[in-house]
Amino acid sequence: MDDDALRACFDGRGRVEMRVDDATVAARAGQIAHALGYRRLSSRRSRHVGLRRPAPGLTRSGQPSRFVSVYSVIPGG
Repeated sequence: MDDDALRACFDGRGRVEMRVDDATVAARAGQIAHALGYRRLSSRRSRHVGLRRPAPGLTRSGQPSRFVSVYSVIPGG
């Protein structure tokens, strides 16, 4: 996801939830959010919960884990 696509996610809504597949993209999204007047409310890695531990970076279904961040507009910012 390039910077223009990330900026497009912050389209003036009061609350934005982003799901990205790469930690580097998640960090860049945080920088863009801050520059546009948003603050991070929460951040977590989303993966499938199962009985057996999957390979690092993969869920049981073989899909990579995702980084989920929720941002909110800073009041008066």
